[in-house]
Amino acid sequence: MNAQAPTDQNTEDWRLDYLFSLARHSWLIHIGVVMLLGMAWRHGAPDPRASAAWLATMLALSIGMLALAWTHGAGPASQARRRGYLHTLLTGLIGTAWGLGALIISERDFGMLLVYSLALGGTALGAVSSQHVLQRSCLTSIWTSLPLLALAHWNHDPAWWYGGINAAMVLLYAIVLTTQSRRMSQFVTRKVELSTSLDAKVDALTLAMDELNKARREAIAANQAKSRFLAQASHDLRQPIHAIGLLTSALQDTPLNREQRELTETIEGSITSVSSLFQSLLDISRLDVGCVQPRPQAIDLQALLRAAGRQAESHLHHRAAQPRHGPPARIRIARCPVWVFSDPGLLTAIVHNLLTNSIKYGHGHILVGVRRCRDGLAIQVSDQGPGIEAQHLEMIFDEFVRIENEAARRVEGLGLGLSIVRRLANLLDLRVHVRSDPGRGTSFLVSGLRCCPPQPTRLRPAIAHQAHPLNGLPIALIEDDPTVRAATASLMKRWGCEVHALSAAPNRRLGVRFIISDYHLGAAGNGLDAITHIRTLEGWDVPALIIAGRIDPDQQTRLASTAIEYLPKPVAAAALRAWLMRQPRQPT
Repeated sequence: MNAQAPTDQNTEDWRLDYLFSLARHSWLIHIGVVMLLGMAWRHGAPDPRASAAWLATMLALSIGMLALAWTHGAGPASQARRRGYLHTLLTGLIGTAWGLGALIISERDFGMLLVYSLALGGTALGAVSSQHVLQRSCLTSIWTSLPLLALAHWNHDPAWWYGGINAAMVLLYAIVLTTQSRRMSQFVTRKVELSTSLDAKVDALTLAMDELNKARREAIAANQAKSRFLAQASHDLRQPIHAIGLLTSALQDTPLNREQRELTETIEGSITSVSSLFQSLLDISRLDVGCVQPRPQAIDLQALLRAAGRQAESHLHHRAAQPRHGPPARIRIARCPVWVFSDPGLLTAIVHNLLTNSIKYGHGHILVGVRRCRDGLAIQVSDQGPGIEAQHLEMIFDEFVRIENEAARRVEGLGLGLSIVRRLANLLDLRVHVRSDPGRGTSFLVSGLRCCPPQPTRLRPAIAHQAHPLNGLPIALIEDDPTVRAATASLMKRWGCEVHALSAAPNRRLGVRFIISDYHLGAAGNGLDAITHIRTLEGWDVPALIIAGRIDPDQQTRLASTAIEYLPKPVAAAALRAWLMRQPRQPT
């Protein structure tokens, strides 16, 4: 916003305020100078009537000017402007009185004329200092007094070489004072204009800042409302998706013709896509409102990478069911027996997003390994995909950005995965680098991990294998949603399991070998407490799995400390079966 120049009315107002603020002191000094000069006049050139008349006139006019200055500010603005014109009139009368006094004295002693000239010259200079903001008064003061003083010098000695030179010097002094007065007026005017412009810009900036702060508060409130809505709705939205996925897997275990099997595979692929998109939106929303806080601890990096690889198995399965995408990728975890200090949940999310990105766009093998860098350890995820052009490497970390190429058109997504990776890495004080060779593949490097000493691991009971991996295994299934509970129980019964389907923790020992529970059980509490209760009844740490739409970082830390694994809803049947196959069946 550009500041408007002050109007003539406003300009006159500030000039008069400035003028009369200086006049109160200036005219008091002027009265003192006049009285001293009147006394010198009577002593140096005795002429009682002339000196008395001059002194009386000057005192009256000076007192009038002093009264005018003291009364400024009272009454409306129109009266103030009239006082300005009255000031100019009185200035002209005072200047004329000074000039006439010089002409009277010039007929007598030159010494007295010299004293008078010094007093008048100082008074004229004082007028420039105090009246330059109002040019008409200042110039009136100069050009009604100094020309008459020049004439007085010429009148005292008409010779050109003495009186003329003195008169010329007085006129030159008047010109100098006029020039100085104009420059001072221009300087003050420019200063006031700049100050007015600056004040206007400050006001505009203040208003803009207020509007920006208001908009920022509204945006924060909207983001928080969106986050609360997603957090509240995530469980309810995931429940039907989770149930549909399990029912579809159960349907695939029944005799189907070719057309029916293709339809169920299409449904399964759609469920996987919806789950991935929903998880990305929820993650980015939680990052936007700053509710993700790192909680670092000692981590077995080898175990973390293997767990992230297992979580990505459902994406591999989905990719393998779609031949148009080419041959599926295969994940290979390089051996890396090291421990690092970081947040296990956030670091797993970073690796998981990098793996799913490589699965979507790559083919052949995906290699996950650890290497040493100057700033510690780094996790490297390399694929054999189509690669990324150099000019696009930084863009891929922006939200909702997808590079337009043939590979991108073949896969679904919102372009949020790599943005989440970088933002999570920033939270952990890690750095994400990417190298890509178009046509040969892409490598992502997450560096800055700090090594730490290995921690003692919790030993599980030895496994007593049965003839069939899952046949006859008793499982406690705790789920408050009846539809999801029925779908999960039906699927596991088809695998040969004996399922105790419950809506809350039981009050008696069931003799189960696995516990699968939702985290949020409504009025029945939470899954972690239910698992702890069952383990107490069974007398050993029964392998347990939490399946939930969302859990907080504090809850994830509690799960990790109790050797309870977590899978986010919706869970693919293959991932659930893989978890069951990895667990010990019974204590020794």
